[in-house]
Amino acid sequence: MRDAIFAITFGAQQELDVFLLAFKIPNFLRRIFAEGAFGQAFIPVLAEYTLKEEKEQQAFLDAIFTILSLAVSILTVLVLYYPQILVRAFASGYEVGSERYNLAIELMRYTFPYLAMIAITSFFSAALQTKKRFMLPALCPVVLNVMLIGAACLIGRKVLNPLYGLAWSVPIAGLLQVLILWYGYSREYKAPKFTTSIQDKGATKVIGLMAVGTYGLTIGLMSDVVDNSILSQLAPGSVSWVYLANRLCFLPLGVFGMSIIAVLGPALSISYQSQDHKRFIKQLDWAVLSAGILGIPSALGLVIFAEPIVITLFKHGKFTYYDVTMTVRSLKWMALGVPAFMWVKVLSSAFFTRQDTKTPAYCASIGLVVNIICALTGIAYLQHASVALASTISYYLQVVLLYTALHYKKIYQLRPSILKDFAKMVLASVSVVTVSFFMPVGQAWIGFTLSVRLMYLASAVLMSSLCYCATLYGLSMRFSRVTAQT
Repeated sequence: MRDAIFAITFGAQQELDVFLLAFKIPNFLRRIFAEGAFGQAFIPVLAEYTLKEEKEQQAFLDAIFTILSLAVSILTVLVLYYPQILVRAFASGYEVGSERYNLAIELMRYTFPYLAMIAITSFFSAALQTKKRFMLPALCPVVLNVMLIGAACLIGRKVLNPLYGLAWSVPIAGLLQVLILWYGYSREYKAPKFTTSIQDKGATKVIGLMAVGTYGLTIGLMSDVVDNSILSQLAPGSVSWVYLANRLCFLPLGVFGMSIIAVLGPALSISYQSQDHKRFIKQLDWAVLSAGILGIPSALGLVIFAEPIVITLFKHGKFTYYDVTMTVRSLKWMALGVPAFMWVKVLSSAFFTRQDTKTPAYCASIGLVVNIICALTGIAYLQHASVALASTISYYLQVVLLYTALHYKKIYQLRPSILKDFAKMVLASVSVVTVSFFMPVGQAWIGFTLSVRLMYLASAVLMSSLCYCATLYGLSMRFSRVTAQT
């Protein structure tokens, strides 16, 4: 809904490109200081402290809270004074002194404080997940979306200045998220406080793991920097087209993929700390299969129904049919990578819970190099869509590298039964294609009203889901009978 309203209000224009850039930069760093490297290092160590006395655990939490708060506060102040450094890094195509360059710098000063707030939110969130409290951390992103949607609606009614209204809503949402999770945290732990005793052994371990994890995550996220630099030099609207495709792919990733990871991380940590290897393997099996069961049909559905989805959600207001065509091109390539993205997160969790952050970093480094090569090579043929294709190729390569490392270190190996399950998923996903034969095609969707578009699209999703589930069930029953006979 948020991105649909953005498209209606702004279209794929330069103003939206600039705001998305100013919004992406704190989000990029958020993955390092918040749920990314920090969460990967913090949760396994906190799982160790659940077996210790409450006093030791509280000292550890206070030390981490102090270190994290100081780090993000210093970084935020530096960026507020020198935002041009990050703007040049993320948008090399913006000419220094140009209108969009100056606007990006100004908007950055509004949006960047969100990083400090979301880092504190992530501290509370990770601590709650260790206690198996997932509801408040899962609901927190809704606050940001509601604020952005509200601001965009007020802009549409000409109550707020277009870009500054959106920019102000970001730090306000961050503050609300902090307050919500502070409430949840206070019900499970004592309130964190600043301390001068930051020489805690656990905190030192988290910093060490985070340093290596930050390198790996930064290497992986450098592809975002490269992608933005490439897109900023292409036709106006390129950033928005790829961004909207990315958001559509993150619908299944956010609803299914990140939910799997949120539950998997603490569970694997506990199994590893208790040295329950069989349970560790079973949890990985569950996560790998769940990612496949949900990711494979989601990817195929996004490819098949790419144009109807984009038209239904975004073809309103200033968003033209040309914008639809450009967005669909990038969506089809990017959607193919949905299962791979889920598997990368799942397999990486197996290393993070064992406090091995070096192996995922090595795999991410190779993925970055391949992503850059593929993106630059494909520009001449695919323009902005080459960025989407390069991302997909990079993630599948990382899946292969991570699994090979797990297999080589004798941590995890796919059993023959799981490989059979994958074969069933792929065959069942093909049944989704049959639904497309009964749907309107191409520009026919433009002539429909929004209610008719939504009706057709909802029908397509429902029919596809039923076909997939029925076929998967039928194949499972047949495989079971053949196995029994054998």
